[in-house]
Amino acid sequence: MTQLESPSVLQLWLFEDPITPIVTMILLAVLLVWRARRRRRLADARWALVPVAIIVALMTSSTLVTTERERVMARALELVDLSAGNDAGRLAPFLHPDAMLGVRPNQPQLDRDEILERYERGVARHPIAAQDARVRGAQIHPDGSGQVRIDVGTRLQQPFGGQQYFRTTWLLTFEKDEQGRWLIRAMTWERIHNLVEPSLDLIRF
Repeated sequence: MTQLESPSVLQLWLFEDPITPIVTMILLAVLLVWRARRRRRLADARWALVPVAIIVALMTSSTLVTTERERVMARALELVDLSAGNDAGRLAPFLHPDAMLGVRPNQPQLDRDEILERYERGVARHPIAAQDARVRGAQIHPDGSGQVRIDVGTRLQQPFGGQQYFRTTWLLTFEKDEQGRWLIRAMTWERIHNLVEPSLDLIRF
């Protein structure tokens, strides 16, 4: 299974998830105020403004800046949401012209047209009633491509009533087009969580 590297701590804290340094700065501000009051030197409480200023800076940077890693993760989640709509036409714009879908390296893969055809045929027989997803990791590579590993929970309608729920894990590889949009270049079905062996014949994505 391909390992995805975590972002640097600096990128994570400054732009993506500043909750840890923010909590730390809040505690530091409280400690400085408490210490100033304990020593009856209230003028020293002004030092609490330093962590407060850092908190403001962190909140501003995380709000104003969206990293490419965040964009590609959002793109993956958007794809899962759209795929629950049972409409191949809505998925097509997400796929690179050379998109491929497979289970393992060096094994047969589906091309873009086959992906859409397999999806359309699958949801005609077993429409997707609901879908949820959780990103497990994401990385932007030096060559400009991005990868997202995502767990997808799918609830399918059965022909004679009732629903079937299962979870799968996918590795999605994205490339940017000329307009700067992240498009899926490759989809690898890594795992199905009820231990059935992944197979292209089972794909209902």
